[in-house]
Amino acid sequence: MNENLPGNKPQNKIDTALLLLRLGMGLLMTYHGADKIVHFDNEENGSMNFLGIGTTISQILVILVELVGGLMVVAGFYTRLGAAMITGWIMYVLAKAFKFDITGHGEKSFLFVIGFLTIAIAGAGRYSLEKIIKNKQPTK
Repeated sequence: MNENLPGNKPQNKIDTALLLLRLGMGLLMTYHGADKIVHFDNEENGSMNFLGIGTTISQILVILVELVGGLMVVAGFYTRLGAAMITGWIMYVLAKAFKFDITGHGEKSFLFVIGFLTIAIAGAGRYSLEKIIKNKQPTK
């Protein structure tokens, strides 16, 4: 393949991979948050009491992290913050609910941690709202 074609440049491949990772992980997490809103009463009864603040407030915080954090990652807007919030939350779940059992029942949570931690480290990439806003800023 010709490396001079726009789609074949290594940075384009990285940005495309970050976009796909952000969309996949962010949409899944956004769905989790939205589903918790739809089933709020049922979820509240089975949810953890996060840091001893009560199940209702805990569930609202979880919804905010999953829904808002997921949307931040999808849009590529404050991506690292959104991914870090989600990573922290899932690490808490992995510790409390699954006792860090990453090969058993906590396997899906661990996969989420790896994906969102990767996004938190790498950032949004070129194909993001952050990049669009940055490019529209007047230079000084």
